[in-house]
Amino acid sequence: MERSYAERYSDFATRLTYDAIPRPVVAHAKSLVLDSIGITLASTKKLFAEVFPDTVLAMGGTPESSVVGRTEMVPAPNAALANGTLAHFLDFDDSHLKSGTHNGATAVPTTLAVGEGLCVHGRDALTALVAGLEVMTRVGSTLLNFHDKGFHATGIVGPFGAAVIASKLMSLSSFQLTTAQGICGSQAAALMECRYDGTMVKRMHPGWSAHAGILAARLAEKGFTGPRTVYEGHFGLYRSHLGEGTFDPAEVDSLGQVWETLDCLIKPYPCSHYLHPYLDAAKSIRESEGFDSSQVESVELLVSKTGASLTCEAPSVQPPPETPYVAQFSLRYAVALMLHTGRARLEDFQEPTIRDPAITALGRRISHTVTDELSFAGKPYYSGWIKVRMKDGRMLEEFQEFNRGSRQNPMSREEVESKFLANAAPVVGRERAEAVLEAVTGLEDFEITDLAALLRF
Repeated sequence: MERSYAERYSDFATRLTYDAIPRPVVAHAKSLVLDSIGITLASTKKLFAEVFPDTVLAMGGTPESSVVGRTEMVPAPNAALANGTLAHFLDFDDSHLKSGTHNGATAVPTTLAVGEGLCVHGRDALTALVAGLEVMTRVGSTLLNFHDKGFHATGIVGPFGAAVIASKLMSLSSFQLTTAQGICGSQAAALMECRYDGTMVKRMHPGWSAHAGILAARLAEKGFTGPRTVYEGHFGLYRSHLGEGTFDPAEVDSLGQVWETLDCLIKPYPCSHYLHPYLDAAKSIRESEGFDSSQVESVELLVSKTGASLTCEAPSVQPPPETPYVAQFSLRYAVALMLHTGRARLEDFQEPTIRDPAITALGRRISHTVTDELSFAGKPYYSGWIKVRMKDGRMLEEFQEFNRGSRQNPMSREEVESKFLANAAPVVGRERAEAVLEAVTGLEDFEITDLAALLRF
């Protein structure tokens, strides 16, 4: 009988060893851990961020794992639910652009929660993390993107990656991991209607995915069953959600040869990854000799069809964006912000900046044009293209082929560490932030319990 996709993923994950992972992949996995922890820490101080920690603490249960920013411990699935939600709370977390998934916010909380509960060594935690990332990214790398059908890809495919991580850490068999993936098929769900009205539910998708994956692994361990053909079956994930022929089996064939973990891209800007190449292009234009944002006549953004749907067309994203959260998905606002101020920081996507009259006025002079030239289907990076007409008749044009943070235009190690310290130090102090940095840098030689202890306060 032909091996199903789930069985092949399971074989890869259960056989993967730390020594078989290329060192650059291990290094990037540690960067993802560091980045995710920093964002989680920063999120603990934001309005409404206490909802999930408070909720899981109120649920009680066996004290297994840490909730970041709290001293109490809770069951591992609940810790992952709270921490995964916080890790995505600011929309500052990494993305895998080909699959459209937020990976660190799902995979890192799963790894830390299960790893702490089982007192796992850092080397084993990194191995499980990479196994989960390799599966999660592939499950979502479909020929028709889940976003095009109204689903948030992270919430759809995240449970499968989390199940791989949890099962690997729990030393489940390949058969049990296959079953866990089958169980995830009945837990994967994430609608994107929230993108249009600015409500908060998207932030919980990584946390819910982590919770679902851990629960699936625990059920599989006890003998609960799920379909081995959860992906390609008659009523499997792809036919039910996307239609026939929307997944290329070559994605599975490349396991252990192509390392998709390297394309989980850390963000330099706290907003939708699709906005990033446009922010870089706008910054380049702003730095042109003699540029003055008050002298802009009009701006044209060349965008893909999917990009237009996600960041340009909803009434809520038109300048001024309705809420700070919506601002993070407003391409017109982001470009106007960068052209006017030369910055795009966390505080620039908050009140009162999002209602700055000058930024709003400039944003209303921005339009978009859909072009097939900027389709990002199947690409591990985003491109941005801006044309600015000045009042004196000059045309300023900038094409940014590779977003910063991509493999083709990477952030340096120093930039990643600087981002972490900027997120973490205001919350825990410089000394503890540097201790976390040291622990993650040498994670292969640490116990997960030691790292988790630094995150309780």
